[in-house]
Parts: sequence; structure tokens; C-alpha cells
Amino acid sequence: MRLLSGTGVLGYGFESEWLTPERTGDLSFVGNDGGSTDNGPYHLGSGLPFGSRAAVQRDLTALLDVSASHQAPLVIGTCGGSGTNTQIDWLFDIVRDDARLRGRRLKIALIRTELGPDRLEEALAEGLVTPLDGVPELSTDTVRASERLVAMMGVEPIMAALRSGADVVLAGRCSDAAIFAAGPILAGEDPAMAWYAGKLLECGATCATPPGPDAVVAELAGGELTVFPTNPARRCTVKSVMEMSLHENADPFLHRESSGTLDLTHLQLAEIALGRVRASGAVFHPAKASTVKVEGVRKVGHRFFGLAATRDPRLVAILDPYLETVEERWRRRLAAMGIDRDACQLFIRSYGRNGVLGQLEFASLTLGHEVACLYEVIAETAEIASAGAAAYRSLLLHTDFAGRQCTEGNFAFPFSPSEFDGGEAFEFSVWHSMRVADPLALFDIEYRTVSENSE
Repeated sequence: MRLLSGTGVLGYGFESEWLTPERTGDLSFVGNDGGSTDNGPYHLGSGLPFGSRAAVQRDLTALLDVSASHQAPLVIGTCGGSGTNTQIDWLFDIVRDDARLRGRRLKIALIRTELGPDRLEEALAEGLVTPLDGVPELSTDTVRASERLVAMMGVEPIMAALRSGADVVLAGRCSDAAIFAAGPILAGEDPAMAWYAGKLLECGATCATPPGPDAVVAELAGGELTVFPTNPARRCTVKSVMEMSLHENADPFLHRESSGTLDLTHLQLAEIALGRVRASGAVFHPAKASTVKVEGVRKVGHRFFGLAATRDPRLVAILDPYLETVEERWRRRLAAMGIDRDACQLFIRSYGRNGVLGQLEFASLTLGHEVACLYEVIAETAEIASAGAAAYRSLLLHTDFAGRQCTEGNFAFPFSPSEFDGGEAFEFSVWHSMRVADPLALFDIEYRTVSENSE
């Protein structure tokens, strides 16, 4: 049984010229991750897709071609970036248009993962909800304030869709590894090696060297797993494969999934040919109770932001106290404009000093010759956020300081207009585990058939 992963995230691209039978062998399943929480809360809150249609369509078309040529089901997980209903429908439109263009008849399963607040509140009342990663206990007020909630599926809904004969599975929020583990488990393969295959394939050729957005194949046979990239410019090594055990896991040996734990304590890896690595020894421990991760976001306002830079050595030397002075004057300016002092949130990132880590920066401060300040204002409405950002820009530009020689402006602005509308701003509000009696119960599976003449 051979599984193909196209790339780390649908739309990131891969060298499709190497997706030939000579490079892949006979494929049983084709899959690709469609998203992540890495892109932050915006796409879950807005429902807008993470990737551009052109990029996603390019990758999806190539994967549909491979799927059709091998008669291998195609599974896309976390469609559109966050797995919302609108993002699933957006991806379905691309698949439907491709089927019409190429005269294909496809049975498509759409697995929806949006969760109503009533269902989560019910689980909360029954004591079935547990915080993850040190977040606070969940409250009904937080649930009700959330803009949108999604539950992360494991392999069971995908297996149900494949069992029904779906040619294409478009899944909402989904465990990355489950995208690839579902098919082998359904076919009776060792769950441990199926889950480990999913772990290696979830980010495409990240498990190869040099790593990058490209395709990779996993072959399962006799309780062992062999992994290799399709692109001959890359190769899998023991080191590159082992590094994936550290990827997005607090423990490199124990990887928790909704239905159990993948145990790599006794994993053995060996390079069996140039670019190929064979794995054995993984164990899967089924969980006593199934769980799903629930993610939710709440809207915190509207965002405007701008970028300004200075290379005045006098200002660079006193930048922190200067920014404190500007902020205090900005608060007074808001009040003079009839805007409450606390109506706007201000965030400053000073790139060239501590823009990446902020207050967590541990490196000793060394002054460079220039600094860029990204200023961000979030307020209840776009009008207030825009006014707040414009007021901050004016004060950042013209506030005086000791030794100042430039009387017209302290900062340079690379863009006109100086500020940009960042749209709605969201933050994660729900990041919790929910115990479920039936891992299928939360997920609605809808089947649609598309063809050249379908509407």
C-alpha cells in the first residue's frame, strides 16, 4: 500500500513533473493537508480561505490527476485553512469545476466540523471539556462569545467516507496525520505504522533533505514503513525522518491523537537505498475514551496597521523611552478627539531591536543603524481604528526628543497611504479537549456527485 502526500499545505506547491508511476509506484491513497492553526485565528473567524484560489487550484488539479490515474481516493484535510463550512464549499467548487472541465464523474464526501455552541455547552456542563496547553477553564460566556467553533476529527469520519466509496474526501478541521492514516487503517494495516506514515507525510517533503514543499510517498508492507520523496533532488535520511518526530510535539516519542497514542520509543530507522528510509517498531496504544480538540475564536475588533522606519542614531539610541512618550501623547490625543483612552489597543513591534520576541527577547541589546516600527491599532470599529492609527503616525513622526536635528519628521514611511486596513481582528478563545462517546457523532458527512454535466 502506497500513500502520496503532495505538499505541506495545499497551495504551497510541489514539483508535479515527478508524480509519475516510475517515481511513485502504484498508489492506494492520495492526500494533502489543507491548513493549520499556524496561520492564526483570522481564517477561522472570517471563514475566508488561507490560500489563493490560483495556488490551491494548481495543486489540487495535479492531485486530482494523480488520484484519477491510479484510481486512488483523494483526501484533503482542514480544507481552506481552518476547515470551516464556507472553506469546504470553496474547495468543493474547485473540484467540481475541474470535474466538469475534464469530463470526470466523482463521488465527493464533504465532512463538516463546525460545532454549535449548544453542543459544546452541553459537554461543558457534563464535565467532558478539559483545557489544553495551559489555557483557562472554559466558561459558557466564552463559548457564547466565540465567532466560530470547529472540532478536530480523527480517522473515523474519513474512514466512513472512504468506506462509502468516495473518490474525493473534503474534510473540515482534521488531525494532520489522520488524513493519511485513515486509508491504511481501513484496509487493515497496522494502526501504529499507519499513524506514523501520517506523521511523516503530513508536511510533505519536510521529512526529506533538503526539506521543502514537495511530494513524498510512504509504502506500508509487513508491518514496516518505507518513505521516500518523488523529486530526485531530495532524499530521506535517518536524520531527516527522525527530525519529524520533533515536529509539533512536546514529546518526540509519544504522539497523542484523538483515538490513542503513537509510541515511537522503540522505533528503528534504516536507510535501505539512496533517498529511502525504512521504519519499524512503532506501537499504537488505543485511548480508553475518544476525544476531539475544539478550537474557537472571538472577534476583538477591527485592525489598522502601518510601518515606519528610522536611521537617526540619536533616536535609535533612545527608542524605547521615545515610544513611551509617543504612546502617552497618543492617549491624550484620542481623548481630545472624543475617543475613550481605552477604546483602542496599541501594539508596537520594533524590528531591529526586539520585534520578534518583544519582552521575551534574551539577546543583549546591540544598536543597529536602523529600526522599523510596525504599529497596530485595534478598536471596536474600523473608523475608530483608522483614526487611532493616523493619530499615532502623526505623533510618531513629529514628537520632539533631545538632540533632534530633523524638524519635519523622525521616521520614513515606505507606503502611501501610511496605514492599511487589516480587517476584522480575532483571537483564540477555545483551545480545549472534549471527550466523546462516538467519534463520528459530531461530524456530518454529505455526499455529492459531480460530472461534466452537473450543476
